[in-house]
Amino acid sequence: MDVRKSLIIIICLFFGLNLSAQIQTMSESVPYSTKPGNTMWLTNLTAEQVKAFYLDKIPFTPEKIVNLNDKTTEGYKMYYKHQGSLGWQKYSISVSTLKIKDCISFYENTNPDFLMLPFIGLKSSVGTFNHTPGDFKKVYKQYQYLACKLYRESIDQKGNVSNEMAVLLQKYMAAVNASDENLVAAGDGVVPVPQTKTQRDNWNYWLNFLQELNNIGFVTLIEYSTANVK
Repeated sequence: MDVRKSLIIIICLFFGLNLSAQIQTMSESVPYSTKPGNTMWLTNLTAEQVKAFYLDKIPFTPEKIVNLNDKTTEGYKMYYKHQGSLGWQKYSISVSTLKIKDCISFYENTNPDFLMLPFIGLKSSVGTFNHTPGDFKKVYKQYQYLACKLYRESIDQKGNVSNEMAVLLQKYMAAVNASDENLVAAGDGVVPVPQTKTQRDNWNYWLNFLQELNNIGFVTLIEYSTANVK
C-alpha cells in the first residue's frame, strides 16, 4: 500500500471517529428554543439519569465530572477532550435538576408573588360558588411547584419571546374573557353589547389549566457548550 492510500485511510478513520464521537441529545429531551444556535434542552429525567445516559456512551464518555449544587438545583458538569489532547477540551455538558422543595422555600422567602403566577385565574374564583380561601390554599399547596418548573421558550408570529406557561395562561384567560362578552353583528362590523354579565363557576376550568400546565413543564435543564449536537 502506498503512502497516499495510507494517508487517505488514516484521514477517513480520523473523521469517522470524530463524527461518531459527536454528542447525541436524549430522546426524552426537547429543545428549549427553536432559535438557531440553541444549546439548552429540557427533560423530566433527573440529572442522575442524564449522567447515566452519557456514561453509557463508551468510548466517548466524560473525562471529568464535577458536581453542581446551588439553592434550587443540583446536578453535574461533564467535560470532554479530544483523544490525544494534552489539555481539557472546552466541550462540556451541564445538567441541573430542580430541587422542588428548596425552590419553593427560596421563593417563599424572597419573592412569594412568583409562586402565585400560575394561580391568577383560580384566585379570581375564590368567594364565588362557595369556593373558600381554604379551598384555594389546598390547591395552591398541591400545585405551587408549577412556578418553579422549566418551560420552553415560545415565539409568536411577531417575534415576541415568552414561555409556554405564559402562553397557556393567556389562552385560558382569553377564553374566559371571550365567553364573558356577547357580540352581535352591527352593519359591517361586530360590537359588544353592554349588559349585566352572568357569573359562571370557572373553578374546574382553572384546575384544568393547572393540570395542563403540569404536562408541559420540565424539571431538568441540559446545556451543551456548543449547539452542534444531533
